Amino acid sequence: MQMKSLQLFLALLLVIVPSHAILFCCNDTQSGQFKCWSEGKCCILKNNSMGGLPEGWYLGCSCSEIEGCPTDETLQCSNETGVCCPINFAPDYMGIKGYYCNCSNATSCQWKSFSRSASIWFSNSNPNLGEVIYAYLNASYEDGGHKRYCHPGNAELRSFKVNGIERKDYARWNSSLNAWQLPINTSQFASTVEASIYIATIDATVSASNSYDVNLPPEISDVSIYPNPSDVDGEVTFNATVRDPDPGDSVDKVLLCQSVMKEDLSWKCITQLCELINIADDLYSCTLPASLFGTGTHEVYVWANDSSHGFANISGPHSFDVRQIYVGRIEFSGNTGAIVVSGSGIEYDNGTSVSGYATCWLNDRSDVNCSTEVSSGSFSDCMISTPYLRKGSNTLTCVVRDSIGVEGNATTSFEFNGAITSFDSITNTTIGQGDELGFSTTFKNTGNIKWGSNVVVEVMYYPITNPNQLNLFCLQVPWLIPGESRSYECSKYFFENPGKYGFFSRIRYVDPSGSSTILSQSDTIQVVVLRVDVEMIYVGLDYGAVLPCANETICDANYTRGDTMEVLVKAKIWTTPYYYIDCDGGLPPGSESYCEASFSIDGGDWIPLPWTAANAWKLVADTSLFTCDLHSLRIKVTHRGVSGIAESNFYVSCIPRVTVVPLVARVVLGSGPTLVFNVSVKNPTDETKRFDLELIPDAKLIGYLKWVVNGTNVEDLNLSNIEVAPISSKSFVVNLTSAARGGTYEIGFKATDKATLDLYEAKGTLIIFSETLDELLPFCFPILLFAVAIIYWKRNLRSSPNS
Repeated sequence: MQMKSLQLFLALLLVIVPSHAILFCCNDTQSGQFKCWSEGKCCILKNNSMGGLPEGWYLGCSCSEIEGCPTDETLQCSNETGVCCPINFAPDYMGIKGYYCNCSNATSCQWKSFSRSASIWFSNSNPNLGEVIYAYLNASYEDGGHKRYCHPGNAELRSFKVNGIERKDYARWNSSLNAWQLPINTSQFASTVEASIYIATIDATVSASNSYDVNLPPEISDVSIYPNPSDVDGEVTFNATVRDPDPGDSVDKVLLCQSVMKEDLSWKCITQLCELINIADDLYSCTLPASLFGTGTHEVYVWANDSSHGFANISGPHSFDVRQIYVGRIEFSGNTGAIVVSGSGIEYDNGTSVSGYATCWLNDRSDVNCSTEVSSGSFSDCMISTPYLRKGSNTLTCVVRDSIGVEGNATTSFEFNGAITSFDSITNTTIGQGDELGFSTTFKNTGNIKWGSNVVVEVMYYPITNPNQLNLFCLQVPWLIPGESRSYECSKYFFENPGKYGFFSRIRYVDPSGSSTILSQSDTIQVVVLRVDVEMIYVGLDYGAVLPCANETICDANYTRGDTMEVLVKAKIWTTPYYYIDCDGGLPPGSESYCEASFSIDGGDWIPLPWTAANAWKLVADTSLFTCDLHSLRIKVTHRGVSGIAESNFYVSCIPRVTVVPLVARVVLGSGPTLVFNVSVKNPTDETKRFDLELIPDAKLIGYLKWVVNGTNVEDLNLSNIEVAPISSKSFVVNLTSAARGGTYEIGFKATDKATLDLYEAKGTLIIFSETLDELLPFCFPILLFAVAIIYWKRNLRSSPNS
């Protein structure tokens, strides 16, 4: 426990020590004590030759004195167990020669610092500002358990600083206090004192610092006299900020004095004019009639005393004038972008005209002003080029000053305002994306100043879901004179996304810094933007009844004259960019999803389309009524006055054609007789034609595919001399008598015009599955899609280049 206490004591010594001023410590295993020595050498003792201390360590000897010790001064002596002991011993430092230790464990050895200290104190630690005080410094150290005091004989004063300034040359030794003393003038130096002493005996430096608190007189600042010059018939207000900078002290009294006198370090008020009253925080004020002073220039002092030390301070002299100037009238012209000011009737209180300078500004922006010369009591053409206006009442202030600094001022007020008197839409408020949208707004200048280019009338809009996202729709710069009213219409095509938008009109003023003030704003008009997307589906393209165009960039469907054109029409109503409603033509008009559809061919009239049970509109047209040419089809779907239009082109051909329906026939392996294809020969011309129609089966299906004529299988694969009337067609079915072999087979059909010998061909695909369709579909569906794509690509190939 003793050892641990000593270790803690040594660790807590608050001194600053050079790295070489240290002690060596270890645990004495014989005495059970923790001991420390100054630096030195150690030797191993053998055969009890010195002091009868076997295996002990002796301090202060030379290693060469003991038999077997190394003589190399750079090496540390040690025994066989590798115990530790200090090196470079200087025995007269600590007076402990002859101590021994037996360090059985190398980790128990450590270095410890010398114990030493220094301190600074003051003759007065709380002097008044300007008072002379003394700082005292002494130091001591521990030597072998004895406290040694420092003095000029064993120590050197290295530094004595006041607020970082070296003052040691002014320090003297005070033997009665056993300390160095330094005089300090607190008007020159304040607060922190630092010092250091070099102790030669232990070759170490010890430092100390301390601070004193200077009692300061009250601080007097921001002394103001208003107005200055003052009207002799008015009052003069004296303001000052007074505070005691010392913590815990406060201001006792603040006086306005005509004369003051110095008393030692303090001041005395000789002629008191008034006592300044604390009106807020550190602000003191008093008001006196200007007639107390009379016209002229006067000087006063502000005197303040603290509450704890009776330490007073003054501020002054502060001068002011007592005069009076009258500014009879000020007027302005111009507009909100620039104001021109003039003044007249500017006189002293005795009626004499004033000459000097006038400065004018608006409201509280005295930094944005104009200045001009005053001659014989008037001025003109003082232009405030960047006026800062307020909505509502504005005050124009002009201050006139003569050559000796006497001032007078005048103000005039005017209104700056405007009103939106009406705001209406001039188009439907439910529109389609990209439709025209327009508004009419009426506004008025209700103020007393003409509007300049910095007053604009705007129509703004925002998404109802985000009112802060304001956007400009249209703008006008009206340049209205006071009392004038005007109307403004604007319209444009509105391409925002589907949704609901709020529109309003406003009058906005922009000041010179770019900040905006809204003078007036209308109520909001809600506009609904919709988008109707129309989809056209040509019926028959998917199974071969209608052919796609050879060039899909030109048209979408290819009909043979006489075909029936069927088109399904569907539409979506987009109410937001992310939400839509399917159109329903079967609901009552006015329903949320009710729509109407119509069509126009080749720019003709719009013809209504019927709604069908397939939840779509359907266009059915006889192509025999069309010329053999390219035609345009437009579909229009309308919801609540908003329309969407889809456009497409289709071709009507007058060249005979063979069609196969379906393009792909599927039969389960092992099935009995099955009708697999319906083959048509189409004659779009205006004359009767005769054709030979040939069935060209895959070689593996010869004998299994038969024409069916009048309900009977025909063995001949060629149907001869088929007569087809003008603008009509004849159809025949193909029977698979037995699905005996699985696989995919391409079946050809060829029609020959008997008069011209022109050939017309078509192909179909027959797939015979090796299992039921339900089992096969998941595995073969991608193959079927690929096959259909190939068939579509080939199906429009004909023998004639004009087909």
